[in-house]
Amino acid sequence: MDIGQAYKRGLIDFYPDTEMLVLFGFAHDDIDNRKIKYGDIHKVIFGVFKKLASSKNKRLQEAVFTVYLGDYNGFYWVGMKANIQYKISELFRVKFKGLYGSHSYFQMEQGRYPDVPLFPKYKYDKGKIAEYNGEEMVGKTRIDTDKWYGSGLEVVYKQILPLSFQQQFTQ
Repeated sequence: MDIGQAYKRGLIDFYPDTEMLVLFGFAHDDIDNRKIKYGDIHKVIFGVFKKLASSKNKRLQEAVFTVYLGDYNGFYWVGMKANIQYKISELFRVKFKGLYGSHSYFQMEQGRYPDVPLFPKYKYDKGKIAEYNGEEMVGKTRIDTDKWYGSGLEVVYKQILPLSFQQQFTQ
């Protein structure tokens, strides 16, 4: 599908040039030593998505936010806008902290994108999940089964571009 069609079908999102993020960090030593796996981190992300989508709290259910991922300075980071609802960031914090035993290192802090080089990977949008992937996947869908992270939610593949590209589509 060409990029113009993808935009018209709502399959392109844009991310800002700079963003304050709340960051959850996982020490590479713990990942390398198999105390924790990347899949476990993604499973927590999708578990939180599922909890939000089925929440009776309308504010939580109808939240919209992007999850950023990346490696930086000896850590694998998960980030989202710093002004995300406290209940959502706390849910992530508790679930992520639950991955660790007493011998592992978990860190939570704030940072500014792009100073912390993370990239958008997932978007929770009022109970719908988008995964940002290569152009060839745009528009395809999958159900998040146990083969993936087990949330049972439908995932739509989208493309993400810097906000500066948006002008090309809105003129």
